Amino acid sequence: MDEAREELTAAVALRPDDCVLVATRAEVLAAWSEMLTQQADDLEAQASLPGVDVPRLRASADLVRRDGLTRKERARTDLRSAEATLESVAASERSIVEARLADVARVVGAATLTNHLEAARRGTPTHESALYLGLATLSDDSMAATAGFRTAIGVEPQNQRARIALARVLQRNADVNGAREILNEGLQTEPEHEALLGLSRALGPMIVVAAPTVMNTGSRTVVEVGSTTVAAVVPAVVVPAPIDIPRPSTAANLTTAAPTPRHSSDNSIAMVAAMAPSRDYDRLVRDADMLQHAGRTAMARERYQQALAVRATGSEALTGLGFVELDQNAVGTAISRFRQALASNPHYSEAYIGLGEAYSHQRSYGQAVQAYQQYLAINPGGSRSEMARRQIESLQERMNTARTPEPSGDAATSP
Repeated sequence: MDEAREELTAAVALRPDDCVLVATRAEVLAAWSEMLTQQADDLEAQASLPGVDVPRLRASADLVRRDGLTRKERARTDLRSAEATLESVAASERSIVEARLADVARVVGAATLTNHLEAARRGTPTHESALYLGLATLSDDSMAATAGFRTAIGVEPQNQRARIALARVLQRNADVNGAREILNEGLQTEPEHEALLGLSRALGPMIVVAAPTVMNTGSRTVVEVGSTTVAAVVPAVVVPAPIDIPRPSTAANLTTAAPTPRHSSDNSIAMVAAMAPSRDYDRLVRDADMLQHAGRTAMARERYQQALAVRATGSEALTGLGFVELDQNAVGTAISRFRQALASNPHYSEAYIGLGEAYSHQRSYGQAVQAYQQYLAINPGGSRSEMARRQIESLQERMNTARTPEPSGDAATSP
């Protein structure tokens, strides 16, 4: 998904008004967001199983869920951009674009869902639109949604998103064996697929009510209880055990005399601090964000730098470093980091929040207002939109107050 997002972002930079490209990127981000949110739910479910490290699983769930919310906000921004240019889409592509946007609208909770659904249904159905329409109508018509998922899988067996969606429907309908079977079919070809594994683990171990006789019949294993053969057969692929995240070897791995966490538990932060460095950019950024929110600035800096070693132009890591610099009152360096992030991705709205804070520290109120306005232009319904509006109002009042006694001495021009 990350590779797809990067390629689409490069294409959108060349053709920013191409609705098909923007809608496709919105769908990637929405699918990514939903996958991460579901993974967080699965981690929480695993935390209820016996013999697992509950604090570690819940801390991991918290990190994954935050990342999912970030992707969701980006998908919301792309949805608005695509909707603004939807009339430019050729008739031959309109139906699938509408189906993609219907799914994005569902994930981000946009009011335009119904309009996109109606438009998509008027077109010729495909296996891709069957998946999107199934996802979009799941809450209203689970039978129709299930049929759509099976259609998508039938045409494209490696459509793991459809497979996971179908497994979750079966799980909700108490058909746990059916859900396992669907997941294990996917795991046979992609044994390391995180979402497939996560849901498989969350389903827990198979429960047999009596001592069974197991007969290998080739591709399946039939479980016989007493003289009665169980109608539901269990796939021969073994369901993985609950996730095993390595524990820190000793307490010496943790940094001492650290500030009190601001938003997370001590156990969660200690877990992140002790984790071995990864080559996974998104995981490194999530770890760094958690450490930064907890006041572990030095360790957060290290994680962000590790993320940049993986992806030198990562706007998330550059923005995170900017906030680290702000925490340490290195305002000029922070501004440089935020601008580097925006050079990499001009639509990464969080960097504008950072610029607004940095310019406010410098008393460059005019530039701070512009930064917050840029955030709102990109992400008017974002999680920080109300804060940005309040900051704009407050900064404008300061500018007006400064002009009254000293019209020629605007503090906003000071470096």
